[in-house]
Amino acid sequence: MDRQRQLVWVLRLLGVIELMAVPALLMPTVSMGWVHQNLGLGELPMTPVVEYLARSLSAFYAAHGVMVLFLSRDVERFAPVIRCWGALMIAMGGVLLAIDLSAGLPMWWTISEGPFALVFGTAIFRLGRGLESPGA
Repeated sequence: MDRQRQLVWVLRLLGVIELMAVPALLMPTVSMGWVHQNLGLGELPMTPVVEYLARSLSAFYAAHGVMVLFLSRDVERFAPVIRCWGALMIAMGGVLLAIDLSAGLPMWWTISEGPFALVFGTAIFRLGRGLESPGA
C-alpha cells in the first residue's frame, strides 16, 4: 500500500475514533456519573463546570473527527494542513501525557491518551510529507 493510501486510512481511522465522542456529548449527566464510577474514577462531581468541560471536550473531539475525515478526502491538496495537524497532535500527545501524569489519572488512561496522540500524530506527519501536487 502506498504512503498516500496509508495516510487516508490513518486519517479515517482517527476520524472515526474521534467521532466516538458524540454519545458522550449527548449522554445524560447521570449516565456520565455511572460511566465515571465504573471506570474506577470515583464519584463524578455533578457541578456545572464539570458537565461543561465533559460536553465541550466531547464536542471538540467530534469536530476534530469531522475535520480529519474531510481532510482524508484529498490528502494531496491538503498535505500542508495534514502535516500541521500531525505536528499539533505530536505536541498535544506530550501535553496530554504531562497533564494525565500530573492529574494522577490511572495508568491505563495515561497510556491510552498521550501516547495514542503521539503515535497518530507521528504517522500523520510522516505520511503527509511530499504529497503536495506540483504547483501547490
